[in-house]
Amino acid sequence: MRFQPAAFEDIPTVAEMVATMDADVAGLEATKLRLASHLRRFMIAGARGRSTPPQNVLVIGPSGGGKTYMLRHLLDACPVIWSEANATEYSDVGYVGRDLASMYLGLMTPRWRGHKGEEGGMWTTAEMTALAERWGVIIIDEFDKWQADARPKQGERAVGRALQAEMLKLSEGTEALVKRNDDDRGIFVNTQHILHIAVGAFQGLNRTVARRENPEVDAENIPADAYTRCTIFDIVRFGFLEELVGRFSTIVTLPPLTAGHIARILTEHILPAFEEQASDDGIFYRRLL
Repeated sequence: MRFQPAAFEDIPTVAEMVATMDADVAGLEATKLRLASHLRRFMIAGARGRSTPPQNVLVIGPSGGGKTYMLRHLLDACPVIWSEANATEYSDVGYVGRDLASMYLGLMTPRWRGHKGEEGGMWTTAEMTALAERWGVIIIDEFDKWQADARPKQGERAVGRALQAEMLKLSEGTEALVKRNDDDRGIFVNTQHILHIAVGAFQGLNRTVARRENPEVDAENIPADAYTRCTIFDIVRFGFLEELVGRFSTIVTLPPLTAGHIARILTEHILPAFEEQASDDGIFYRRLL
């Protein structure tokens, strides 16, 4: 795979991006539309060379609901450079673990280096860095694992809070020193125009939202979809820095998984794929669903 910056005319329409997701992701029409619209605006800013930083996105939905899977298919269909990071892999500065800034290394791997053109050579490191700074998208999975108590116990190391503070600097835009390891000299990456998409299940947020709407609600009567009405203030109460939430103020929620959603995923994607694999071995059967 190689990357070429897109001209305005080459940027896919919202309808084209939604159609791409429809081919592999069942349902979630409203979610697909919002994400496609947001990503198109990001690409237009890149093509036009605009200096306005992108508005980062927070995607919330149940485990197994297709959040990351949907984003992968969307980004694969777009002229952007993207990479995926898992929030649980990182440690705060001064402790054993990956430095948070190392997540940007995924934007400069051989997967994206490619060739400049039919006759051109490979992108240089400096050229690839410049492209990543303008067209880079980072998915931060398990983002909710950085949840932290507002008042940590005395002497307790608040890893989540420390990582939130580091992420705040990166998402605001800074010159980050990105290294593979301690022996690496590293390279500086300007994060100002990189789009960050944080993803998480945010277990417990449902209760936070429900009790904000009705302080007297009991645990047995909390609506399953309460989290879909969350605000940035609910995310702060859940355990995130107010300033960081402000940098991820575009909140996209997926609906709760129901029996109908699971049946649709099964009949539209899983069973057809299984049937195709079985037919390769000459096995045919009549579907009952």
